[in-house]
Amino acid sequence: MNSPSARNPALTFEACLQRLRERLPRDLPGLPAQQRMCPRWKDGKHLPRDFTEPRAAAVLALIHRTRDGEPPCLILTRRSEQIGRHRGQICLPGGVVDSQESEAEAALREFQEETGVALRHEDLLGPLTPLNVPVSGFRVHPFVAATNQIPEWSPSAEEVAELIVVPVPHLSSADHRSIRTERREEGLLEIPFYSFSGTEVWGATAMMLSELEVILFGEESPSA
Repeated sequence: MNSPSARNPALTFEACLQRLRERLPRDLPGLPAQQRMCPRWKDGKHLPRDFTEPRAAAVLALIHRTRDGEPPCLILTRRSEQIGRHRGQICLPGGVVDSQESEAEAALREFQEETGVALRHEDLLGPLTPLNVPVSGFRVHPFVAATNQIPEWSPSAEEVAELIVVPVPHLSSADHRSIRTERREEGLLEIPFYSFSGTEVWGATAMMLSELEVILFGEESPSA
């Protein structure tokens, strides 16, 4: 298996931006792409994703330029232990959609509140497929944005314990994904995850990143 740099030698920020602009307006990979990283029972059945009256939430995957010669990156956050929901979890920046705003507006607002970086509506490239998260009662609306600038991060001490910068080619590398198995009352649960800087990213966040991976690198990316 070739490394991401070998299979994607020209994945500059400009090349990444071009792929996103070409693919996001078209039909999205959707649920099949998400399920590549969905926790599933050992017998192959995925966990249920449908439930009634979900609350709307929005998250943002920002792809940004880095120093010359380095691949573009995206940002994840480790949530603070001080907040009331999803403490310590690794997430894309985001939160609840307020009644007076759209999902896209919420994604931009929450991104700025958590990372200190203000983005413009023009920086949004498009949405990914919404994802139901029954454990928290949310329907999450993911968006992708890009900036030609190297961001000056100023994370919220109240909401964010750590910023995790991920080189985009790591999404398509078999070296950065694996599966662990947990025993539950219902049986054995297989949990696919990405591993970035020694940090496991799984569940809804991994499923959203998996769709982004397919958009950027295609179905030939190594599955977990």
